[in-house]
Amino acid sequence: MTIKEITAKLTENAGKTLVMLHIRGDQSFRVNISGKPHLDQISGLLFLLGIVYLIRNVNPTISRYILLSLLVLPLSSISPAIPDGEIPNSARTIAIIPAVYLLASMGLWQLLQLIKVFSDRKYTALIAAFLAVLVTYVNLFDYFKTYARGLPDNNLGPSRFIADYIDKNIPTRVNL
Repeated sequence: MTIKEITAKLTENAGKTLVMLHIRGDQSFRVNISGKPHLDQISGLLFLLGIVYLIRNVNPTISRYILLSLLVLPLSSISPAIPDGEIPNSARTIAIIPAVYLLASMGLWQLLQLIKVFSDRKYTALIAAFLAVLVTYVNLFDYFKTYARGLPDNNLGPSRFIADYIDKNIPTRVNL
């Protein structure tokens, strides 16, 4: 590979990794719903709001370190040597998870502070509880319904096929 090809491949991999949280995630079914972004839509919006909050309200040195961690920690996942089907890869970018959680929670905090300006504490607490329940529901639904449907053979284990075969083809009087 030439330097130009390596640079182009590196740029392409970086672009795929950059959008994995919001647009298109892993193609593998082993970790995530195949092709689905790694964040649900609500958490994704809170994450973006958290970045805005971080830049505007947090010590600039701390902000730089957190934002830099989002860029530096996934570097191993964009290597040009990695096959195209493995980019993006949530396992190789696992180190950014604490920063992602931090930024999503900062976004929630900023949203609740904004709501608190226009309403009382009880209403703000209700909205916070509603958002928590909604995010939990969306993720549980995705995990137990959408993710399970995306697994090979609709998540039916081979043992079920073996048991069905035995039940249909071997008489019950056979003693094993």
